[in-house]
Amino acid sequence: MAFFKKRTVQAVVALLVLGMVILAIVIENGGEKTPFLKVSRGSISEEVSITGKVASFNDISLAFEKSGRVVEVYRLVGERVLPGAPLVSLDSQDLFAQKLESEASVKAEEARLSEMQRGARPEELQIKETSVKQSEQELASAYAGALPILEDAYISADDAVRKQIDILIDRDEEVDPKLVFETGDSKAQIDAEAGRYASRNNLNTWRRELDALYGSSTSESLDAGLILAKAHLFTIANFLNRLSDAVQAAQRVPTDTIAIYKTNVNAARTKVSTSLTSVVNTIDEVSADRIALEQSQNNLALSRAGSSFEAVAAQSAKVEQARARVAQISAQLQKNTLYAPITGIVTKVDVRKGEIVAPNKNIVSLISDTKFQIEANVPEVDIAKVSVGDAVKITLDAFTREVFPGKVGIVEPAETIIDGAVNFKIKIFFENFDERVKSGFTANLDIQTDVKENALLLPQSAIIQNDNGVFVRKVVGQTTEDVSVTLGVRGSNGMVEIVSGVSDGEEVVNVGVKQET
Repeated sequence: MAFFKKRTVQAVVALLVLGMVILAIVIENGGEKTPFLKVSRGSISEEVSITGKVASFNDISLAFEKSGRVVEVYRLVGERVLPGAPLVSLDSQDLFAQKLESEASVKAEEARLSEMQRGARPEELQIKETSVKQSEQELASAYAGALPILEDAYISADDAVRKQIDILIDRDEEVDPKLVFETGDSKAQIDAEAGRYASRNNLNTWRRELDALYGSSTSESLDAGLILAKAHLFTIANFLNRLSDAVQAAQRVPTDTIAIYKTNVNAARTKVSTSLTSVVNTIDEVSADRIALEQSQNNLALSRAGSSFEAVAAQSAKVEQARARVAQISAQLQKNTLYAPITGIVTKVDVRKGEIVAPNKNIVSLISDTKFQIEANVPEVDIAKVSVGDAVKITLDAFTREVFPGKVGIVEPAETIIDGAVNFKIKIFFENFDERVKSGFTANLDIQTDVKENALLLPQSAIIQNDNGVFVRKVVGQTTEDVSVTLGVRGSNGMVEIVSGVSDGEEVVNVGVKQET
């Protein structure tokens, strides 16, 4: 019986002590009735609260790249437009004409490419074969007339040397022919006498060459005969020129005799000159006919072979170049009309029909009416907590009882100085469109910067923070002791994450306020 009385007394004493501790805590906390708190697990989120302004997601100003005359204004201020709707157009008549011309060029180049890839048609080959045959006939005709021309030239030259001027030279077929008259031009006399001897030799050689041609008149031999005849005629012409000089300087010769000499020399020179012209013309004609034949043969060979890979590639490049020109003009035409890039409301039209607009001058402005964002500034101390994608609870002064969900969309890297303080601009995107929301509304933002699930939690009022660290006053049996803890996320609802120091289910004393010493 005494034993049970002793145990009862001890229990009463313990309860009294604990009651005194609780009473002291209650008194210390101003009479609050929350003496114990149990460590429990739950979800906790950290928030940054700021304010901002609702703004259009897109606020766009449009301008023309080049100057021009306005031909149409399609929209007025306040009108709602859809993407692609025309707003203002410039005069484009010149560009339309250039486009038509360029499109025609494309068709022409494509047709040429198709022709090259297809190759020559049988009809085209037949035409080119006919051209070759015609060229062959013309060349053959030129060669056929060459021998008679050479013969006529020889006869004329022989007549000029051996008959027309026979009365002016003695021993003309000997090795030392002499003029029959005196002349004051001794050099001309020497040249004329030597020239007569050379002309005799040229005529004799020329005769043998012509006789050989009659035996074998191939194109090669006729070519050679024409060239040799030209050389012979040049030699004879030079001789007659020097003989004329000697006659001009004749001395002690009757006037009528001089006149006869001059007539004969001029007649001889005319015959030789005419023959030389005929031979040279024949050479030129043969050469031209030969070139024409080669060209016809080359054209036929090319048609039969078809276009080369390089030629087809070059023509393909021309086609692409022509198409690029059309695309370029089409792009210029596109730029001559301003189109709405978004669904929105026209807020400015600063131009009239007929006006000349300057390049790069903003003449039309739009704002989006289907999507809004909130622009806000976050203080430097909180910006490290905010990340793109963080959830945001949005309340608007216009609708104080409603919460609109959103997310952090943009965190600008550069600082913004506001009243001397460093801030960073962020943009919040609404998750759902609400037609009641207007640009310019004031928005209150609670940014959920961190969330922990299944975390150990205690109210902030259970935390003791002093110069020695951070503690909680844990209940141990019949008494309490201060235990060092590590804190994590601090929730907006007054709860704090306990990373280490206490365990789930343990009890701590609600100290009520921080004690700083």
